[in-house]
Amino acid sequence: MIAAPQSQQVTRRLTQRYMVALALILVLSVAGQVLIQLSLTTQASDSRVVNVSGRQRMLSQRLSKTALALQVETGDALTARIGELEFVLDLWSRSHNALQHGDETIGTPGDNSEAVGALFAEIEPNYQAMLAAGRCLLALAREETESDCAPDPSAHVAAILANEPQFLTGMDAIVFQYDAEAAARVGQLRIIELILLANTIFVLIVEALFVFRPVTRQIRDVLARLVQAQQDLETANEGLEHRVQERTAALAQSNSELTAANEEIQAFASLVSHDLRSPIAALKGYTTELRRDLKALSSAVLPVIQDEPTRELVEEYMPESLQALEQSTQTMERLTKGILRMSREGYRELSLTSVDTQSVVDGVVADFAADAKAKGIRFEVAPLPTIQADVQAVEHAFRNLISNAVKYSDPKRPGKISIHAAQGEGSTRFVIEDNGIGIPEYDRSQVFSLFGRGSLAKTITEVGEGAGLHFVRTLIQRHGGTIDFVSDVGVGTTFSFTIPHPMETPVYA
Repeated sequence: MIAAPQSQQVTRRLTQRYMVALALILVLSVAGQVLIQLSLTTQASDSRVVNVSGRQRMLSQRLSKTALALQVETGDALTARIGELEFVLDLWSRSHNALQHGDETIGTPGDNSEAVGALFAEIEPNYQAMLAAGRCLLALAREETESDCAPDPSAHVAAILANEPQFLTGMDAIVFQYDAEAAARVGQLRIIELILLANTIFVLIVEALFVFRPVTRQIRDVLARLVQAQQDLETANEGLEHRVQERTAALAQSNSELTAANEEIQAFASLVSHDLRSPIAALKGYTTELRRDLKALSSAVLPVIQDEPTRELVEEYMPESLQALEQSTQTMERLTKGILRMSREGYRELSLTSVDTQSVVDGVVADFAADAKAKGIRFEVAPLPTIQADVQAVEHAFRNLISNAVKYSDPKRPGKISIHAAQGEGSTRFVIEDNGIGIPEYDRSQVFSLFGRGSLAKTITEVGEGAGLHFVRTLIQRHGGTIDFVSDVGVGTTFSFTIPHPMETPVYA
């Protein structure tokens, strides 16, 4: 007999572990998102500072060229040069002050390190000399009489040219220092991101070992107990007739326990599949953002990394780890969808009605017409009968088998899918035949297994849940029918299933 209370305790304990793991994943995801936003803000600020620093070099050179041009220009050209000199001096001086003290309009924070401050102090005399000479040139060009500047413009031009080399050299050093400090900050953030990623992977591994593996073991044990209970029922039914009355109570008790166990499996599968969808979606989004940020991080960091192990970590090991995490997330999503569908539909009560299989197959074929045309596949559908069955189950069976025939077609030759039916004694056999890639002999035992996919199937880019044929077999068996197949690699595969007609012989449309 099935120990339902003990099984419920195990389920409760696994659920608690699962909730703890989800909480840890949530904390790591939020921390990663905060770190990503901080990284983006820091990179934007550093990039702006480096750009403004580089622009200072250009502006100092432009100041020298404009000062020289003032001595030879006349008329409208001189007026334009005066305006240009005024603009350059204003932007140059504002940018210089913004780099040292910060300016929100320019986008510089002004929180310089001691090293950067020392470099600015070294070029400050050159900057002040060039700024004063430039302002004097501007005053002389405008013929301002109240200016205290020397009347000879060439002296001011000479002052600018004399101080420009030291200023350019100092700005080069400042730009390099800003770059080095930005790279160091990015490196620190990268290390923290790697730690968070490693912790997330560790939590997933722990969850797989201490939650999903025990869940799988529990489901396997429950299924084994169900099978044993079913065998006990069959043994009881084969007993002597004089023991039927005394066995009736035992059979009723076993059926009650089987129902409770089935409900427990459905509830637990539904819980796992539903609750997994949100963290899996969060993981997919996190890995997508992390891959995008890793690309931006690599573009910013690689040009300045000199250490070969660090470069190899950024270029190879981090992308490989991300790819492994993405593939694991996709696998978890596929398995979760299969569990969810089975928990919803696997034990639905069948509703036997009159089913026009011709209309059902025509509708399914129409749904796959575009894919089939793209792959060069033609359908051959013979007249099909009307039977007594559950219409949703029949449609699902045809849809899955036809989908597989289209999906696993052989691209080396034109495809053909034939669908026909034949009446047997007490049942109707439906046949779906294709000339696709076929199923190797060593994979045939996995065809109807839960989440099983053959070696050739894994080469197809269209990934399914791996539970379709298992589910189809369950639906056919619940009708009292059977399903089997024959296949040759490079020749094709033929699936056939039977549906009993308990009330009357099927009528062809």
